[in-house]
Formats: sequence, structure tokens, C-alpha cells
Amino acid sequence: METITTEDLAAYYHRKSNIDNDSISAIVIKEFEDFLGDTFNFVTDDSSTHPEFKLTEHIGQMLGVIDEFVYKSSYAEPFFAILERHGYRMKHEIKRAMMRLAELENPFCNENLIFTLLESPIIDDISFDGRDCFTIFSEKYGNYSFHLASSYFKGDPTILDYMSKGSMRCRCHDHTEHIANLYSDFQSITSLCSNYFLDYYYHSYSYNPEDSMIIDLCSRLVMDASDYERLYEPREILRINNVDLPQCYIETIKNTQQPEGRRMILMIALYNQLKNLTDEERQLIKAYKQNCQK
Repeated sequence: METITTEDLAAYYHRKSNIDNDSISAIVIKEFEDFLGDTFNFVTDDSSTHPEFKLTEHIGQMLGVIDEFVYKSSYAEPFFAILERHGYRMKHEIKRAMMRLAELENPFCNENLIFTLLESPIIDDISFDGRDCFTIFSEKYGNYSFHLASSYFKGDPTILDYMSKGSMRCRCHDHTEHIANLYSDFQSITSLCSNYFLDYYYHSYSYNPEDSMIIDLCSRLVMDASDYERLYEPREILRINNVDLPQCYIETIKNTQQPEGRRMILMIALYNQLKNLTDEERQLIKAYKQNCQK
């Protein structure tokens, strides 16, 4: 009987998902260029030397086209028609809007960005309470409020210093582990969240049981757990009390072999996922693994 490992999970839910979504993103860009009768000249940054960049290169380019061109032009309608034709999950527009608002250097200077984000076909309005809370209104998907993480942790200089050191994007497991080291009464969660077009991606975040708030430092935001789950529709594979992490980590390294450098949170989550795979999931992962070996 062929054994499934944590590396098989990472290959199926991470690498395969990125490759699939990147391929669709490349098609979207090409179709939009054909519509325009022109091409985009993408600037390659220093991250292009990293192997992970190649898995999501076209995804990044597609998102750049949305933010830097589509929203600032008269082409939102035809572009989003192309996206929807390829199965784009439109809730990502709300997620990305929240991230961009939360990343504002000065959240009070938000008028230009809000004006831009309202070009999205599924965002009807955006409000700011003048303190630390934005609300995005969508007739199609509902309304979502979030607080700035910098305000939530305003009494914790350690977290504020951590957040001040640059972009928080794409390091969700690091951030969750960092919070776990500081807040033993919180919980750490890792879920499978819907990717842009199909499949899933691994995402980690923190939960404060005292006020039922999700802390997602990757997006610099804090949300009511029920609203977060309504928006992200996560499939939880790990929910653990932070105080229990050290013992679970010991069990994980005893029972799995995982690459050096993988974050503790993700290691534990993969081990937990491995133990709870359904028969259907096992068959899908085995089929993918066999196909890759051909």
C-alpha cells in the first residue's frame, strides 16, 4: 500500500494549486492583451530569483494588472468578464481590498484608495469609522468590517515593532508562530482557503477566544471570527491552543520527516491533516503523485 507523506500534501495543496492558478492567470493576461491589442511590460523584481516566484509569477502579474491598470482605466467590465469566464472567485476582491486598506501608511488618508477600489464590480461602498475600522459593503457577498491590527495591539510594543519591519504578506505561518510565542492563551489555526480560480492554499492565523476575533497579521487586520469565516470559507485542518504547541511539535517531528526550515505551525498542521485525510482525498493525492512520476 502506497504511503502518503506530508510532502505529498504540500505537493498537492501547495505546488499543484499554485501551478494551476498561475496557468489560468497567464491565460487571463493573454486574453486581456488580445482585447486591448497591446501587451504589458512587466518589471521583474529581486524576488524573481526565488524558486517560489516561478510558481506564482503570472498570478502576481495579473493582480498587478488589476491594481495598476484595470482599476484606473475604463476596462474593469471587460477584464472582470474574462476573470469570471475562467472561474475567478470574486470574494478575493474583498480580501484584497481589505489588505490594501490595512496596509495604508496613514489609514486616515484613504480617499484615493477607496475611490480606486470602488471600481471593483462587487464592492458597492467602503466606510471608515475615523478610528481603526473599515467596512466593505457588497450587495452580492454581504458586508465585512475589520479593525487594523496596529490598533488592536496598540498596547504591545513588541508586536508593533514586529509589524513595522516591512511587508507582512506571504508569511502567514511565521506571523502565527510569532503571536503564539507571545500569547499562550490564543489559538493557532491553519486552514485550506480557496485559491483565486480553483484548488486551495494553506493559510495560518490566530484566534483570541476571549473576544472571538481572528488576527491575520499577513493582512494586518483583525476580524470577528464569524465574518472572517464567512469571507474566507476556510477548511480548518488545525486549531490548537498555543500552550499546547511545544508538545504537539515534539509529536510531529517524531512521526514525520519534514524539510528543515518549514515553520512549526505548518509542520503540525500537515501532520494533523495527514492523520485526518478522507478516502477521497487519499485517492486524489495518490493519483496526482502517480501522474507526476510518469
